[in-house]
Amino acid sequence: MKRKIFLQVCITGLFFLAVSLQAQYKPKNSGFGVRASFWNMNKSDAGIRITSSATHDEVNVSGGGGWLYFFSRVDDYWFVEFNIGGIGEVNASDRYYHYDDKVDVAAITPFLLGFRQDLMHPRSYSALRPYLTFGVGAYWISDIHVGEYDYYRDEVLVNTVFEPGGYAGGGFNFHLTPNLALNLDAKYHFIDYNVKHDYSGFDFGMGISFMWGRYRSSRY
Repeated sequence: MKRKIFLQVCITGLFFLAVSLQAQYKPKNSGFGVRASFWNMNKSDAGIRITSSATHDEVNVSGGGGWLYFFSRVDDYWFVEFNIGGIGEVNASDRYYHYDDKVDVAAITPFLLGFRQDLMHPRSYSALRPYLTFGVGAYWISDIHVGEYDYYRDEVLVNTVFEPGGYAGGGFNFHLTPNLALNLDAKYHFIDYNVKHDYSGFDFGMGISFMWGRYRSSRY
């Protein structure tokens, strides 16, 4: 009996929560957000890999990063976005017998300008707002190599290059309040406009955004 009452209370609570969230969306003019992401590059898989043996140890951490983005509404369905991010890959290895100790770092800093199209009608009060997004920009790629060999030879190499590129993808915002939303998205970045580029690949992100400035459509 107590279990049945508990389930009824939970179901009723979830129902009222869903109803209240449905009324949370009110169009806003501007906002910004932060997003953590995993970038699955062509050259490596995103994640952490550790290898250890009697002769050497190796640690590889790749694909992790974060984004800061700003957006402004230009129409009922369209936003302009500016994104700046940082994604890295670190490979460190240590060989015992020959004393080879080296660290390789690859860092990508994208500066991207794009557009976002909301797929929901502007007069819809749904808290869930799916969208499509695309854009272009510059990808600042830095390759850094640091090595120490046989106790007497050190080596540091730095190579930096700007590559043009673009992205396309989609996602959704889930509004907790009219000014606060959870964000989940996926983009494909094609650096140098080449899907086979070493650093091209899918970027999966999750974060939170803050909005302000009530938008009043001229159509309604």
